[in-house]
Amino acid sequence: SDLVNSKLNINLEGYSNIRGIQFELTYNPEIVRIDFARLSNSQDDVLLNYNNDNPGEFKVLVANLNGGIIELSKNQLMGISFSFLGEQLDSSPIETSNIKVAGKNGELVSSISRSSSTLEIRMVPNQFVIHQNYPNPFNPTTEIRFDLSENSNVNIDIFNIMGQRVRSLVSKEMNAGFHAVKWDGINNQGYKLSSGMYIYTVKAGNNYGVKKMLFMK
Repeated sequence: SDLVNSKLNINLEGYSNIRGIQFELTYNPEIVRIDFARLSNSQDDVLLNYNNDNPGEFKVLVANLNGGIIELSKNQLMGISFSFLGEQLDSSPIETSNIKVAGKNGELVSSISRSSSTLEIRMVPNQFVIHQNYPNPFNPTTEIRFDLSENSNVNIDIFNIMGQRVRSLVSKEMNAGFHAVKWDGINNQGYKLSSGMYIYTVKAGNNYGVKKMLFMK
């Protein structure tokens, strides 16, 4: 879950003979800090220039100064090292835009499939964990938190002390990450439940966890 010194890989699919490329990354500087870029295949005649003087902007230029092509490493152009500055539940989109590619003769390639794209940077835990709800005891709402180390089909159910399911809270595919789901003491029929001890279960793929919680009016 530690994203310090993590790397964002920039790949070029379908561009094996290019002389230069430039693009910009925009992001939330309060959550992400971009540190530096490095070519995946270092070449003496290829210039890599980047600028991150403006917070939230990272401009990159790569060019072969001798008129040759830029050699890629399995379609990978470069790696961009970054640090994640946010909290567990924070995320930051990183948008790639203003992409310009020069062909092997220096001509501007006009058949770029995407002129911009967006990805999301967030922390991902390394194991499945179900946390104690908070607050506990609670009234009127509580928050159930759990960590997914991989994308999973997640089911969260609430049971009374007799083992009867009173609320199906979540049943959907969820991405890896740190998650929080609120429960307001309402059952599947839309009625407020009585005070007492309840049990919540979180099933995510082959992972399963159980916790108790106390609802007080």
